[in-house]
Amino acid sequence: MLPVFPHEQALQDALAQRIAARPWPCPGDVVAITTDWDGPSIYGSEQYLFLGAGDRVTVERASEGLFFGTVHGDERSGWFGGPGCAASVDITLNIPLGDSPEPPEIGAPQQYGGITLAEEVDSYLVRHSIDHETSQALRALSADIQADIIKSDLSNCRNASAVLLSRINRSRAGTPTTVVTRRVQHVERSRSPPHARHVPGATNAEEFIARLGLDEKVAAELRCLPEDVQRQVIETDLTNARNPSAVVSSRIATVKSWEAQRFGVEEYIERHGVDEDAANTLRACPGEIQQQVVASDLSNARNPSAVLLARIRNLESQVAPRYPEVQVGAPGAHFQVHAPRPPAPLITTVPAAPATPRPMGTAQAVEEYIRRHGLDEKVAADLRALHPSAQEQVIVSGPSNARNPSAVVNARIQSARAPSFAVDAVAAKQLRELPPDVQFKVTQHDLTNVRNPSAVITSRVRSMQ
Repeated sequence: MLPVFPHEQALQDALAQRIAARPWPCPGDVVAITTDWDGPSIYGSEQYLFLGAGDRVTVERASEGLFFGTVHGDERSGWFGGPGCAASVDITLNIPLGDSPEPPEIGAPQQYGGITLAEEVDSYLVRHSIDHETSQALRALSADIQADIIKSDLSNCRNASAVLLSRINRSRAGTPTTVVTRRVQHVERSRSPPHARHVPGATNAEEFIARLGLDEKVAAELRCLPEDVQRQVIETDLTNARNPSAVVSSRIATVKSWEAQRFGVEEYIERHGVDEDAANTLRACPGEIQQQVVASDLSNARNPSAVLLARIRNLESQVAPRYPEVQVGAPGAHFQVHAPRPPAPLITTVPAAPATPRPMGTAQAVEEYIRRHGLDEKVAADLRALHPSAQEQVIVSGPSNARNPSAVVNARIQSARAPSFAVDAVAAKQLRELPPDVQFKVTQHDLTNVRNPSAVITSRVRSMQ
């Protein structure tokens, strides 16, 4: 019986990274998708494909880490690639038999996955099209700092050289480098619904998978997430879930979409070096304003922070006023901003338990909508889990002439979802005590990318008084 090689998975991961570092796939290649990938939800655009595990796509164009292609069978065309998108490739390796080669001598060039660090650095610079000045600056660093910096992924950066040079300068100054890899180390914060709680006894991903009996595909998706992001998924309340795998898969997709949006904002902040006040203001903006802001460029601005704040104010003035329903539970609980609704009442006290039952009419309409359009089980579960007001936004129109109704409805669900935020007792009390018109001003922007929602709420309340 052959012994089990203990580092097989590590070798597979290293090989996958080496392949990804090369220009693959190229136009004309056919790729086999390994996991379901919802492009419209991740990027907020129907120009991206919804792909299922097993789909085969012919690549027609490649651009900055994204690919344009056509799906075999139904001839859908669109963009794909980026967060959560993966394909398989079959490789045949020639493995030498017999004695292992002698270990490298002390002082030999450092090896990373079978190649030297210098080769890895060169590959990194070519892959991201880094300019000569920045390339030389990276090569001048010590080996351990080089190895740390090239872990970062610059595929989605508009100006990769500027971002890399910023990280190099911080490393020279002794400031810890913020490394954004394909598996991002995220800031810990809860965005789970107010009622979310851990599955009893589940303290890690494996326990969670075993206790709920998740299917292999969803279990694999969960294992691929960083530990802190796994914890966000594990907090999902599945007490009444008919299909836990579908609910967990939806939760994973939601978390990935948050991270894709947050990555773009943080990269923009880092690239232009704006001050903390401007950065926090951008993080606190609604998603649609963030998208418009990060599409602009501040490279030629003398004062990027001032220009950024001015652009945010200008965009806010163009957005129609919103009248969100704000729900505040017991002191220290969550508040949740739902879809646009009539202006009154702005504040409603909600008991900690039990939840208010949904109107029967809305529930029946949702079930009829699911049946009429033949939505798949995952999307149906997501739609049932929405707040009634958000459900009404989704079902107000059908996915007319859509080849994949479930994908269209799923994109609407993602846009209709309202994030929830943990607010401490002090901030909740201050918010309750404000007049309704001031409450509206304080809560008109979401806090999706804010590290400390309570502090931001308290700051806004003070500025209004």
